[in-house]
Amino acid sequence: MSTYFTPVVVTDRFGQQFVLTEPSFLVASPVGGAKAEIANGPGETMADVLIVLFRNIGAADATVNSDTVRPGEERHFSCGDNGALAAIRYDATGTELLIATAL
Repeated sequence: MSTYFTPVVVTDRFGQQFVLTEPSFLVASPVGGAKAEIANGPGETMADVLIVLFRNIGAADATVNSDTVRPGEERHFSCGDNGALAAIRYDATGTELLIATAL
């Protein structure tokens, strides 16, 4: 297990649990680590991160970067060779988005 990621247990509104211990999308980052949070409204991620994963764990559609994310779906963004991502806008009004970020 990475020293940069604290395991997170998330339970959605249907009682289904997701355990993030060191998911493959969050590689250990020597520059800052990783974090996971749940959003239930509009917002945007931090800029200058390496990887962002959005998973809709609620019962209604969410919007990520102007794209509809249905319940149970995920969207992944990574910086590739660009060095870092710009902030990504999302709207989880009426649902819940699990947002995991590698800094």
